[in-house]
Amino acid sequence: MDIEPSENCEHDSVKVIIGDEVKENLCGISTFWSSGQNKYFSTNVLRINFTSDTLNMEQYTGFSLTFSAVDLNECEDPAQNNCSHFCSNYIGGYFCSCRPGYLLLPDKHTCAVIDCGPPTNIDNGLVIFNQTTHRSEATYSCASEYYTPASGDGTFRCPSNGLWANKDGGQELPRCVPVCGIFKPSQTPRGRIFGGQIAEPGQFPWQIAFVSPSRGCGALISDRWILTAAHVVQDKESPEMYGGVINLRHKKQENLLKAKKIIVHPSWITQENEDRVSYNHDIALILLCSKVKLGPLISPICLPGSDHGMSPTLYQRAYIAGWGATEKKERTVNLLFTTVSLSKIEKCQELNKEEKYIFTSNMLCAGDANGHDSCKGDDGGPLMVFQDGRMYTAGITSWGVNCGKFGVYTKVENYMDWIKETMERVEMEEDGSPDPECA
Repeated sequence: MDIEPSENCEHDSVKVIIGDEVKENLCGISTFWSSGQNKYFSTNVLRINFTSDTLNMEQYTGFSLTFSAVDLNECEDPAQNNCSHFCSNYIGGYFCSCRPGYLLLPDKHTCAVIDCGPPTNIDNGLVIFNQTTHRSEATYSCASEYYTPASGDGTFRCPSNGLWANKDGGQELPRCVPVCGIFKPSQTPRGRIFGGQIAEPGQFPWQIAFVSPSRGCGALISDRWILTAAHVVQDKESPEMYGGVINLRHKKQENLLKAKKIIVHPSWITQENEDRVSYNHDIALILLCSKVKLGPLISPICLPGSDHGMSPTLYQRAYIAGWGATEKKERTVNLLFTTVSLSKIEKCQELNKEEKYIFTSNMLCAGDANGHDSCKGDDGGPLMVFQDGRMYTAGITSWGVNCGKFGVYTKVENYMDWIKETMERVEMEEDGSPDPECA
C-alpha cells in the first residue's frame, strides 16, 4: 500500500466499510497491510471505497488487495452455538445434534430426553407399559375373550422421533374386534320352542328380544348391528329391544338397546303381513345408537359365507330360539330353544296346499316330523348352525303356515354382499352428530 499520506487521511484514502460503519481508514504506507498479514472481518459483505484527489505532488504506486471468504467455525466457541450436545460446522453455518435417546427441540439447539408419553388407549383393549422414553415398549391386547386383535402383534416402541410406532414403523393403533359365535351348549335340547327348553344365561348371547310395538326377535351380528326379518321392523321407527336377557320379566334399563337406523332390504315389498303372499327378501339391519359392551351374556353370532367358510347343508341340525308362542298358544317370558333339521324346500311347499305363498331360492326350510318349529313371536330370530366351534346364522325366522310344522327362513348366505356393503356404507356416512333417536 502506497498512497498519499495526510492527517486523518483526508486526501487520498482506502476505506473498509461494513454496513454504514467505517472499519478501516487507510493512507500513506501501511506497514501492517504491506506485511501480507491477514485482516479478518466477521461478515460476508463489505465495501472498499478508494478516494484520490488531484493534489499529489509525488508519485505513489497505489494499493492492491486480495480477499477471500473464510468460514467461521462457530463450534469452537460454545458461547456462539449454544448446542446442548453436539455441534457440527459447515461452510456458512452450523447445526446442533443430540445423543441417542434425546430429541432436538424446535429451537434447534436444546436437547431433551425422547419421551413418547403415555400410549393411546383403544376401545375394548388394554395397553401395558413401564416407561415412555426412547426404546421403551408398550403392548396392546384385547380386554377379554369376546374381542380379538384385528391384525398385528400389538407391540409398539418409542423411536427417535418421539411417536409410538409398530414394528413396521406405522402409528395406526391396533383394533379389538368382536369374537362371534361363542356358544355354550346345554345338556340335551328337547321339545320345541313351541313348548321347548328354557335357555341358560349366555347360551344364545346374540338373541335380541323385540318387545314393542310388536313381538319378535333379532340377532346381534357385531357390537353395533342387529340382523332381523324385514316384516318385523317394517314401518317401525324405534322398536323396544333388549339384549342379554333370558326372562323378559327380569329385563333392566341396562339391557335396553336403542335403534339409530333401520335399513330394510330394498327389494322387500312393504304391506300388511295378513295380506302378504311373498316373503322374498325378508331381511333387515338395525344400527344401534352405541356399541354394545360384549361379555358372557351378550355377544354376536357369526355370519355365513366365504369369510368364515360356512354354508348350510341339507339335513344339517340347527338351533332355533325365541320368546314366541308355545304349544299352549301362550307367549313365554323365558327364552326357549330347540333343534330342527334343514330340509328340502319341497317339505315347506307341501304345507302350502292352497298355493297362497311364493317360494324363492332366497328361502330355507327347516323343521322335523316331531313338530319342532318356531312360532309367532319368534319372527326375526336366527336359524343357527354350529360348525368348527362357532355358531353361525344360516337363516332368519320368516314365516310358516302353522306352528309346529316346517318353517321358512330367509337364507342369509344370499345376502352377504348386501349386509357388508350396507354396514360399511352407513358407518362411513356417520358424521358424529347427535341423533334425536339416541338422546
